[in-house]
Amino acid sequence: MLFSGCSASVSKSENQHSNGPSKGETTLADSQIGGDSSSAGRKIIITAEFQVETSDFNHAVQAMLDAVTRGEGYVESMQQSGGAATNGTGTYVLRIPVEGMDSFAQEMDKIGTVTRRMQDSQDITDAYYNVEARLQAKKIQHSRILALMEKAESLSDLLQLEQELAEIQAEIDQLMGKQQQYDEQLDYATVTVQLWQTALS
Repeated sequence: MLFSGCSASVSKSENQHSNGPSKGETTLADSQIGGDSSSAGRKIIITAEFQVETSDFNHAVQAMLDAVTRGEGYVESMQQSGGAATNGTGTYVLRIPVEGMDSFAQEMDKIGTVTRRMQDSQDITDAYYNVEARLQAKKIQHSRILALMEKAESLSDLLQLEQELAEIQAEIDQLMGKQQQYDEQLDYATVTVQLWQTALS
């Protein structure tokens, strides 16, 4: 296991930029990251954080971006200042496929000294299936109103049904958007990398 091996190398100095994990967080030295985000039917959102110190900022940034590309992830956002000549720093929010998180963590160890690593797992099983159930119920309502519209005997009845149909369709669109958001979070871990170069002598 990748991070069982890391537990022996993580010292207090490696967490000098952190006040320690908050409730619900797990340091990567204590548990392996990645795995199946929906193991045994559970819906688990994975987030992780790496703080990395490097002697060559530009090289480290490029190596990290190459690792993201190889892992079929993508950069969600980035803030960067300076470069190799000016002790550059950067914060990068990355989306990495959950099944590739162990490999990505290994890449982080190659580009510099990882001073802090953290994993957080959020179980959204109840919320996910609640959205799914509500979506199915709304789709059934949608079909029933369509059937009633075919049998409407007056214009006023038809207009009322059309209004109800529009409201239900709006709810369906909202629930589908929420479900797609959940699916994206479940498939791709959100990884924040804070990278900085050691002071030049």
